[in-house]
Amino acid sequence: MGTLKGENPDLYISLIDGRDPTEEDFDLASFMEGSDSVRISNELNIWDERGWNTSLGITVGVAVKKIKRDTPYRLILTNLTTPTPQIQ
Repeated sequence: MGTLKGENPDLYISLIDGRDPTEEDFDLASFMEGSDSVRISNELNIWDERGWNTSLGITVGVAVKKIKRDTPYRLILTNLTTPTPQIQ
């Protein structure tokens, strides 16, 4: 997730069950300074730890926490199995 310089939004992710992620209820999160990222892959331990069957895919919920209501941000979904398009 990208944003303006000096802003610091956080990402919260819920997996499988379609619930809205919150500060108290999430499966994955990123609290990095500035731009944040979360990588979701079949290599995560969470699938086995929770006994989740991902063979038919997964539902992903994403929430963005911002301090200022008008802070712009951009979410980018990438697929690591295909080349990332180059922006010129």
